[in-house]
Amino acid sequence: RAGPSAWPVLEGGLDHASYEVRLGAIEAIGAGPHPRAVALLDAFASDRDRILNGRLLALRWIGRTGKSAAIGVLARFALGEEVGLRGPAIVALGGFRSPEAVDLLLSIAERTGGSEREKTVEALRQITGTTRPGRSIEEWKRWWRLHRYRIVWEIEEGGPR
Repeated sequence: RAGPSAWPVLEGGLDHASYEVRLGAIEAIGAGPHPRAVALLDAFASDRDRILNGRLLALRWIGRTGKSAAIGVLARFALGEEVGLRGPAIVALGGFRSPEAVDLLLSIAERTGGSEREKTVEALRQITGTTRPGRSIEEWKRWWRLHRYRIVWEIEEGGPR
Protein backbone atom coordinates (compact mmCIF):
# COMPACT_ATOMS: atom_id res chain seq x y z
CA ARG A 1 0.00 0.00 0.00
CA ALA A 2 1.23 3.43 -0.92
CA GLY A 3 1.49 6.06 1.78
CA PRO A 4 0.95 9.82 1.59
CA SER A 5 4.35 10.46 0.00
CA ALA A 6 3.36 8.29 -2.99
CA TRP A 7 -0.06 9.85 -3.56
CA PRO A 8 1.12 12.63 -5.90
CA VAL A 9 2.99 10.03 -7.99
CA LEU A 10 -0.10 7.83 -8.19
CA GLU A 11 -2.30 10.78 -9.13
CA GLY A 12 0.16 11.66 -11.88
CA GLY A 13 0.02 8.07 -13.09
CA LEU A 14 -3.62 8.57 -14.07
CA ASP A 15 -2.45 10.87 -16.87
CA HIS A 16 0.70 8.96 -17.83
CA ALA A 17 1.29 8.26 -21.52
CA SER A 18 1.50 4.51 -20.87
CA TYR A 19 -1.79 2.63 -20.74
CA GLU A 20 -0.31 0.09 -18.32
CA VAL A 21 0.86 2.83 -15.94
CA ARG A 22 -2.62 4.40 -15.97
CA LEU A 23 -4.21 1.04 -15.12
CA GLY A 24 -1.65 0.46 -12.37
CA ALA A 25 -2.38 3.89 -10.92
CA ILE A 26 -6.12 3.15 -10.89
CA GLU A 27 -5.54 -0.10 -9.00
CA ALA A 28 -3.08 1.43 -6.52
CA ILE A 29 -5.37 4.39 -5.77
CA GLY A 30 -8.40 2.12 -5.38
CA ALA A 31 -6.62 -0.43 -3.20
CA GLY A 32 -4.87 2.02 -0.91
CA PRO A 33 -5.92 4.47 1.77
CA HIS A 34 -5.80 7.50 -0.54
CA PRO A 35 -8.21 10.07 0.96
CA ARG A 36 -9.38 11.24 -2.48
CA ALA A 37 -9.62 7.79 -4.08
CA VAL A 38 -13.32 7.98 -4.90
CA ALA A 39 -13.07 11.50 -6.34
CA LEU A 40 -10.00 10.68 -8.46
CA LEU A 41 -11.46 7.44 -9.80
CA ASP A 42 -14.81 9.15 -10.42
CA ALA A 43 -13.08 11.83 -12.50
CA PHE A 44 -11.25 9.14 -14.48
CA ALA A 45 -14.39 7.06 -15.09
CA SER A 46 -16.36 10.18 -16.05
CA ASP A 47 -13.88 11.28 -18.71
CA ARG A 48 -15.33 10.12 -22.01
CA ASP A 49 -11.99 10.68 -23.72
CA ARG A 50 -10.46 7.83 -21.70
CA ILE A 51 -10.24 4.25 -22.97
CA LEU A 52 -13.33 2.28 -21.93
CA ASN A 53 -11.36 -0.52 -20.21
CA GLY A 54 -9.69 2.03 -17.94
CA ARG A 55 -13.01 3.62 -17.11
CA LEU A 56 -14.51 0.20 -16.28
CA LEU A 57 -11.54 -0.61 -14.06
CA ALA A 58 -12.01 2.72 -12.25
CA LEU A 59 -15.67 1.82 -11.58
CA ARG A 60 -14.67 -1.57 -10.20
CA TRP A 61 -12.15 0.06 -7.85
CA ILE A 62 -14.63 2.74 -6.78
CA GLY A 63 -16.79 -0.12 -5.57
CA ARG A 64 -13.90 -1.82 -3.85
CA THR A 65 -12.92 1.25 -1.82
CA GLY A 66 -15.76 0.49 0.59
CA LYS A 67 -16.23 4.22 1.18
CA SER A 68 -19.80 5.42 1.57
CA ALA A 69 -19.20 8.26 -0.92
CA ALA A 70 -18.74 5.59 -3.58
CA ILE A 71 -22.41 4.58 -3.42
CA GLY A 72 -23.60 7.92 -4.79
CA VAL A 73 -20.93 7.93 -7.49
CA LEU A 74 -21.86 4.43 -8.61
CA ALA A 75 -25.55 5.38 -8.58
CA ARG A 76 -24.82 8.20 -11.01
CA PHE A 77 -23.18 5.74 -13.42
CA ALA A 78 -25.84 3.06 -12.90
CA LEU A 79 -28.54 5.54 -13.95
CA GLY A 80 -26.41 7.49 -16.41
CA GLU A 81 -26.54 8.01 -20.15
CA GLU A 82 -23.66 5.68 -20.94
CA VAL A 83 -25.20 2.25 -21.33
CA GLY A 84 -21.81 0.50 -21.26
CA LEU A 85 -21.10 1.79 -17.74
CA ARG A 86 -24.49 1.03 -16.16
CA GLY A 87 -24.05 -2.72 -15.64
CA PRO A 88 -20.53 -2.48 -14.18
CA ALA A 89 -21.69 0.24 -11.78
CA ILE A 90 -24.61 -1.94 -10.66
CA VAL A 91 -22.27 -4.89 -10.11
CA ALA A 92 -19.92 -2.68 -8.08
CA LEU A 93 -22.83 -1.62 -5.86
CA GLY A 94 -23.26 -5.27 -4.93
CA GLY A 95 -20.08 -5.02 -2.89
CA PHE A 96 -21.61 -2.66 -0.33
CA ARG A 97 -23.34 -4.37 2.58
CA SER A 98 -25.42 -1.37 3.50
CA PRO A 99 -29.13 -0.57 3.63
CA GLU A 100 -28.42 2.49 1.49
CA ALA A 101 -27.06 0.27 -1.30
CA VAL A 102 -30.10 -2.06 -1.11
CA ASP A 103 -32.50 0.89 -1.27
CA LEU A 104 -30.60 2.30 -4.23
CA LEU A 105 -30.54 -1.01 -6.08
CA LEU A 106 -34.29 -1.45 -5.60
CA SER A 107 -34.80 2.03 -7.02
CA ILE A 108 -32.51 1.27 -9.97
CA ALA A 109 -34.33 -2.02 -10.61
CA GLU A 110 -37.64 -0.17 -10.93
CA ARG A 111 -36.14 2.04 -13.66
CA THR A 112 -34.29 -0.59 -15.66
CA GLY A 113 -34.97 -3.81 -17.48
CA GLY A 114 -33.22 -6.66 -19.24
CA SER A 115 -29.63 -7.41 -18.31
CA GLU A 116 -29.38 -4.35 -16.09
CA ARG A 117 -32.27 -5.61 -13.98
CA GLU A 118 -30.66 -9.07 -13.82
CA LYS A 119 -27.42 -7.47 -12.60
CA THR A 120 -29.41 -5.54 -10.01
CA VAL A 121 -31.00 -8.75 -8.69
CA GLU A 122 -27.56 -10.39 -8.53
CA ALA A 123 -26.20 -7.37 -6.61
CA LEU A 124 -29.13 -7.59 -4.18
CA ARG A 125 -28.39 -11.28 -3.65
CA GLN A 126 -24.75 -10.52 -3.03
CA ILE A 127 -25.51 -7.85 -0.42
CA THR A 128 -28.27 -9.67 1.43
CA GLY A 129 -26.99 -13.20 1.11
CA THR A 130 -30.41 -14.51 0.06
CA THR A 131 -32.02 -15.73 -3.12
CA ARG A 132 -35.50 -16.12 -1.64
CA PRO A 133 -37.31 -13.19 -3.30
CA GLY A 134 -36.52 -14.49 -6.79
CA ARG A 135 -36.38 -12.14 -9.76
CA SER A 136 -39.45 -10.01 -9.13
CA ILE A 137 -38.63 -6.53 -7.87
CA GLU A 138 -41.96 -6.38 -6.06
CA GLU A 139 -41.02 -9.55 -4.19
CA TRP A 140 -37.62 -8.02 -3.33
CA LYS A 141 -39.26 -4.85 -2.05
CA ARG A 142 -41.63 -6.89 0.10
CA TRP A 143 -38.77 -9.04 1.41
CA TRP A 144 -36.70 -5.94 2.18
CA ARG A 145 -39.55 -4.34 4.16
CA LEU A 146 -39.73 -7.49 6.31
CA HIS A 147 -35.99 -8.10 6.72
CA ARG A 148 -34.42 -4.64 6.55
CA TYR A 149 -33.81 -4.16 10.25
CA ARG A 150 -32.50 -7.67 10.81
CA ILE A 151 -30.04 -7.20 7.95
CA VAL A 152 -29.06 -3.73 9.24
CA TRP A 153 -28.33 -5.19 12.67
CA GLU A 154 -26.24 -7.98 11.18
CA ILE A 155 -24.26 -5.51 9.07
CA GLU A 156 -23.58 -3.22 12.02
CA GLU A 157 -22.72 -6.09 14.36
CA GLY A 158 -20.75 -8.00 11.73
CA GLY A 159 -22.96 -11.02 12.31
CA PRO A 160 -24.05 -13.74 9.91
CA ARG A 161 -26.22 -12.99 6.91
